[in-house]
Amino acid sequence: MSFVARLLEWLVGPLLFVWLISLGATFLTARDIVERALDDRLNTVAHVLRDHIYRDQIAQGLPEQMNPSTLRWLNAHVDYPISYLIGFESGPVLAGDDALVPYLSITDSPVLELPERLDDRLLRGFNAARGDHFVRVLRARIDRIGTRNVFLVLTQARDREDGLLRSIMLREAMPQSLVLVASMFLIWFGVRYASRPMHQLKREIDSRVADDLRPISPASAPAELSPLINSINAFMKRLAVARDAHQRFIADAAHQLRTPLATLRTQVEVVQNAASEAERHQALTSLDRTIERVSRLSAQMLSLARAESSSVTGELTEIDLVDTCAEVAQDSLTAAMGKSIDLEFVRPARRVRLRAEPTLLGECVRNLLENAIKYAPTDGSVRLAVHADPPRIVVEDSGPGIDPADRERIFAPFARTPRQDPSSGHWVAGSGLGLAIVREVAMLHRARLEIERSDLGGARFVLTFPREERDVFSLQ
Repeated sequence: MSFVARLLEWLVGPLLFVWLISLGATFLTARDIVERALDDRLNTVAHVLRDHIYRDQIAQGLPEQMNPSTLRWLNAHVDYPISYLIGFESGPVLAGDDALVPYLSITDSPVLELPERLDDRLLRGFNAARGDHFVRVLRARIDRIGTRNVFLVLTQARDREDGLLRSIMLREAMPQSLVLVASMFLIWFGVRYASRPMHQLKREIDSRVADDLRPISPASAPAELSPLINSINAFMKRLAVARDAHQRFIADAAHQLRTPLATLRTQVEVVQNAASEAERHQALTSLDRTIERVSRLSAQMLSLARAESSSVTGELTEIDLVDTCAEVAQDSLTAAMGKSIDLEFVRPARRVRLRAEPTLLGECVRNLLENAIKYAPTDGSVRLAVHADPPRIVVEDSGPGIDPADRERIFAPFARTPRQDPSSGHWVAGSGLGLAIVREVAMLHRARLEIERSDLGGARFVLTFPREERDVFSLQ
């Protein structure tokens, strides 16, 4: 649903509700006015009947033959005649229409006393059904003889009043409906006018090419959209940084692959042109080392790309951190033994459970161990320790360590610190991607990565996981 449609829904709904409330209030007010007018006429007739029929004639014992003339007087020039009945609550009937006898003994209606003067108090009647019509009934006590009450009952059909009520409602509903329609049109026009800057902003963004990540000017949108525009601009800035890093990575990867591929080509030619079996064997050995280097470089490039994309697509599962690190230490044991390095694995006193991406976390620990073994001297020491409180991984070695000035730079892709193996004198080979993968995996798991000086003499890498978030890890 569009913003305009949603806003109209929230505005038109309450407006319709207010319109219905207004119609209901108008109906109640109009009905009260109509019924008061009808009750006013019935009160007038009640006073006439009490003073001129009951007190002057019936109470004095005069004959009832005067009733028809009284009825003709009451209903002269009236489309809906008034019927009346005078009698005791439980009978007998003194005068009037015998059909109104049921209204004499109503028990659930309060006893109303007809006042002496017409302008003292207006008695309210009630509505009732009589045959196929609704009538207005006025029941009032006009005398008390001993313990018996004398009641006067008046009825008149409501047809004229109901027609008047419908006419009033029609006259009131028409202008209110017109106001409603006009209000809805004004709301629609106002919402469309207010949303025009958003459409202009949409057109501006749609007109940009894919690599145009310039900030959006807040001046082109209302002030209410400024926080959204600021967030979009911040996101585009991060996207631009990621794009530039990606482009640099591609350029560096192409550069890094160009050298070993050229070497492969040269070594293949050497193999083809070898003059002796010994020379061919040496060339094949060099070719195998180069292929292994290219294979390792490609694998690490894929691992780095996967680590960078896992922040969006990765899915964390619960793993045992101790078992994961023990498996990596076991895999690295052969490389450590090749340099006569003492590889130590320190377990915590209890198990450590983490929500992690198991493959990437294993690759992270493997890279840290490979670096430690690579830079540690022959007959040196490497230690892998897992701690439970807080959950962290520590990898340290007895190598030359890392200068504080280089501790941030070495995490960039293809960034390397040239080192010589003190035992062999050869330069330590590497692609410069291992620590970049470690940093990406740490960011994926919201872990803190620190470099310190080890008590073994070399570098100490500490990967600390957040202990305050239960959805990241748990301890058992």
